[in-house]
Amino acid sequence: MRDEDIRSRILSMSGGVFWPAVRSLKFTPGKTYIPCTGKVMDAQDLRFLLDASLDLWLTTGRLCC
Repeated sequence: MRDEDIRSRILSMSGGVFWPAVRSLKFTPGKTYIPCTGKVMDAQDLRFLLDASLDLWLTTGRLCC
Protein backbone atom coordinates (compact mmCIF):
# COMPACT_ATOMS: atom_id res chain seq x y z
CA MET A 1 0.00 0.00 0.00
CA ARG A 2 1.36 3.46 -0.91
CA ASP A 3 2.00 6.14 1.71
CA GLU A 4 -0.70 8.39 0.25
CA ASP A 5 -3.23 5.54 0.38
CA ILE A 6 -2.41 4.92 4.03
CA ARG A 7 -2.67 8.66 4.84
CA SER A 8 -6.00 8.89 3.05
CA ARG A 9 -7.33 5.87 4.93
CA ILE A 10 -6.25 7.26 8.31
CA LEU A 11 -7.86 10.62 7.60
CA SER A 12 -11.09 9.08 6.35
CA MET A 13 -11.39 6.94 9.49
CA SER A 14 -10.88 9.92 11.85
CA GLY A 15 -14.56 10.88 11.72
CA GLY A 16 -15.43 7.47 13.10
CA VAL A 17 -13.45 8.35 16.22
CA PHE A 18 -14.56 11.97 16.50
CA TRP A 19 -18.34 11.81 16.13
CA PRO A 20 -19.10 9.01 18.64
CA ALA A 21 -17.07 10.86 21.28
CA VAL A 22 -18.91 14.12 20.59
CA ARG A 23 -22.35 12.50 20.55
CA SER A 24 -21.77 10.98 23.96
CA LEU A 25 -21.21 14.42 25.56
CA LYS A 26 -24.19 15.70 27.48
CA PHE A 27 -24.66 19.28 28.68
CA THR A 28 -25.98 19.76 32.20
CA PRO A 29 -26.65 23.42 33.08
CA GLY A 30 -24.65 24.46 36.13
CA LYS A 31 -22.48 21.33 36.05
CA THR A 32 -20.90 20.93 32.61
CA TYR A 33 -17.50 22.63 32.32
CA ILE A 34 -17.28 25.19 29.51
CA PRO A 35 -13.73 26.27 28.56
CA CYS A 36 -13.18 30.02 28.74
CA THR A 37 -11.68 30.05 25.24
CA GLY A 38 -14.96 29.02 23.67
CA LYS A 39 -13.20 26.81 21.11
CA VAL A 40 -15.40 24.69 18.93
CA MET A 41 -13.66 21.78 17.26
CA ASP A 42 -15.14 19.60 14.57
CA ALA A 43 -14.19 16.54 12.53
CA GLN A 44 -12.43 18.69 9.92
CA ASP A 45 -10.17 20.16 12.62
CA LEU A 46 -9.25 16.62 13.68
CA ARG A 47 -8.39 15.76 10.06
CA PHE A 48 -6.09 18.82 9.82
CA LEU A 49 -4.39 17.87 13.09
CA LEU A 50 -3.84 14.28 11.98
CA ASP A 51 -2.61 15.34 8.54
CA ALA A 52 0.01 17.70 10.03
CA SER A 53 0.97 15.10 12.65
CA LEU A 54 1.61 12.45 10.01
CA ASP A 55 4.20 14.83 8.51
CA LEU A 56 5.60 15.46 12.02
CA TRP A 57 5.12 19.22 11.42
CA LEU A 58 3.16 20.84 14.24
CA THR A 59 4.28 24.48 13.96
CA THR A 60 5.37 24.88 10.32
CA GLY A 61 5.35 22.86 7.15
CA ARG A 62 3.20 22.43 4.07
CA LEU A 63 -0.02 23.37 5.92
CA CYS A 64 1.35 26.56 7.43
CA CYS A 65 0.10 29.93 6.22
